[in-house]
Amino acid sequence: MRTYTVANGLDRVPEIARRYGMTCRSACGSGPISKKTKGDRQGHPGGARQSAGGRSRLCRNEAILFGYVGADQLNEYIRRVRAALPNRIKVSTAETWSQWLLNPEIGQYVDFITIHLPSILGGRARSTRSLGSLQRFYADVQEEFPDKPIVIGELAGPRPTRAQGR
Repeated sequence: MRTYTVANGLDRVPEIARRYGMTCRSACGSGPISKKTKGDRQGHPGGARQSAGGRSRLCRNEAILFGYVGADQLNEYIRRVRAALPNRIKVSTAETWSQWLLNPEIGQYVDFITIHLPSILGGRARSTRSLGSLQRFYADVQEEFPDKPIVIGELAGPRPTRAQGR
């Protein structure tokens, strides 16, 4: 299970999940890192410390992809979150597979790599090719970060297209 924030009571989800034999990966915010987010529980490393339940913490979600931050700013944020948490909590950030390859320096301070893989195209003929593409994307990231575990944070499913009348 995964949450995208620790705000609004979601900081309690890892403990609740644990009671039911589940694990939860919580994120410290998903938008831009700004003066506002530096002061709130959702975006600030102090918020990570206050809600350090669970085994791991994601520092932002697709922040480079959406242009909220650059690699240096994200690395600084990851380092601050890492410093605020006990060593037993593993830290990562979530980006698409391509952003990890375009910005390999973001792998410097994370304990594991969290990748997002794209939609699988609909239709039988395409699904076999799509699976092969997903395997290649994963393998490319694995080759770039051979010493880091890789977690698939999101795997988008087929989306309706205009050709399908949707």
